[in-house]
Amino acid sequence: KTSFLLTCQELTATNHMTIARLFNEAMQILWPSGVQFDNVLLFLTDAAAYMKKAAVGLAVSYPKMIHVTCVVHGLHRICEEIRALYPTVDKLISNGKKVFIKSPKRIEIFKNKNPNTPLPPTPVVTRWGTWLAAVQYYAENMDGFVAVVKELDKDDASSIQILQDILSDSVLKNDLAYMCFLCNSINKLESVGLLLTEAVSVVEDVKKKLNALHGHAAQKIQKKLNDVFEKNYGFYIMCKLSNVLDGQYEENVDVSVSDIPCYKYARLTSFDVERSFSKFKSVFRDNRQSFGMDNLRKHIVVYCNSSSSLN
Repeated sequence: KTSFLLTCQELTATNHMTIARLFNEAMQILWPSGVQFDNVLLFLTDAAAYMKKAAVGLAVSYPKMIHVTCVVHGLHRICEEIRALYPTVDKLISNGKKVFIKSPKRIEIFKNKNPNTPLPPTPVVTRWGTWLAAVQYYAENMDGFVAVVKELDKDDASSIQILQDILSDSVLKNDLAYMCFLCNSINKLESVGLLLTEAVSVVEDVKKKLNALHGHAAQKIQKKLNDVFEKNYGFYIMCKLSNVLDGQYEENVDVSVSDIPCYKYARLTSFDVERSFSKFKSVFRDNRQSFGMDNLRKHIVVYCNSSSSLN
């Protein structure tokens, strides 16, 4: 269940050839006396075209390897579609952070009204999950937030006027509650030590709820859902393996009986890779003037695999 970083390299170009070469070099580090090609069972990546092409090439050497694209990345792509279809919620998040930025007076009013509630988040759209985290914040703290905004003078800032108009929309709470279940599902998928059967169950529950929606917006969301998962054939195989591990009968499972138990804790998300990026900031310090790639690789591998970092 524990992850280890094998290597870290600076790529001269990002394409399927450099990715495949890096993967093979990592396997040589793991098995210096000879790569055990039949022991590589899973290749988990994002859905970038060059990653998919690299997986096709690597499958020649690693016959048992199943390529899965991160399901959380896929859910976030669906959330981007939802974000575009629900502009009122997007306006709430955008203006909610503007109201309290560089305004000590409004911050004081907020803290007096809601002493145990943090200020509205300031999501960055390009950062994984920050917009969804903001959705969850407003869903959980809507009453306290509304009480503060109602006290503010709309003539002080245009963002206050926009917020007061948005908060009077009766549909807003329904939209927030609807999107909040996606936040909770993604948080579950990011749990450490999640069983494959549990992860598949979470994803299938999301698909079931999205497919049960009705209306014009629902059709677009469902189309995006189908597009994302139809292209992730590896996930379809993992669903079959999950059913077998759960004691159900499955036909045409093209995985040997001895290998199936190895997938008990198989990952469907690459969230730990995304989180590792925050650790790399330790490299960029004011007193560090130079760092060769060889030493940088060793530093990052040791740091990410240290017991303190893993905990």
